[in-house]
Amino acid sequence: MKKLFCTKNKNFYGNKEVELENVKPITEVPLEVQKKINKHKEEQKNGLERFDEECNR
Repeated sequence: MKKLFCTKNKNFYGNKEVELENVKPITEVPLEVQKKINKHKEEQKNGLERFDEECNR
């Protein structure tokens, strides 16, 4: 699969044809970000549990 990338200033960059066959999409979340996501989910879950407990009193 080839894609053609054109820039506005063709005199400076020119047209470049780039091979995208070997480019792998980023599917993994970096570990630091995953930790933050998990922490946020845990805090949200704990908050909802506390909210339910207070409502059921």
